[in-house]
Amino acid sequence: MPRIVPSQVVDLIQKIFPADRIENTLGRGNAGQLAAIVNLVDGIPEELLTMDSNSYAGFVCGTAHIRQALKTWSHDRSARDTLDPIPGFPYVNAVSLILNGLTKCSDASAGPSAKDLEFIKDDDLRANLRNDIGEVNRALSDGEWKAATVLAGSTIEALLLWALERNPAEAATAASKLVGKAFDRKPPTDLESWVLHHYITLRWRQMLA
Repeated sequence: MPRIVPSQVVDLIQKIFPADRIENTLGRGNAGQLAAIVNLVDGIPEELLTMDSNSYAGFVCGTAHIRQALKTWSHDRSARDTLDPIPGFPYVNAVSLILNGLTKCSDASAGPSAKDLEFIKDDDLRANLRNDIGEVNRALSDGEWKAATVLAGSTIEALLLWALERNPAEAATAASKLVGKAFDRKPPTDLESWVLHHYITLRWRQMLA
């Protein structure tokens, strides 16, 4: 099964229910379209549902409401043909609630195991690393071993570089002392020009010191 992301469901809704029709009365005649929407929603990984709490409540209610209506229409031919309003959301139909929630979500987000990066105070770096870890988890779950290995390596490099850049002068001095031991030659002065071997070796020595 292909990976489903929020924007795919948004695109589907906007394709089958254009803006000038989405608030029209929906019902039994739209059962196939509504079923397609909830089926795709069910395939979105939980970690990508990053909307605010109010939008999430509407999203859940909208999805459940459609699912219940489809079940009712399937088993009771005498049931009302229209998709009734949802209590608490009288002016917005179920499809709009789903659309509103998903438009606030990203197609890339950190997985559950990426939550422990609060020690990194740079918001942009932390967000990028969280997204990368999430992508590593996704690749692993999909059996994409090469992608997982490459991305995991670059994430480790970024974390080690962050740690060493907290005191670059100390890192450069320590690296020079390892020439002829762990390193064949002195690493470049610019820490960003180092390779993973440099980062791992020096950081490991620092931790053992």
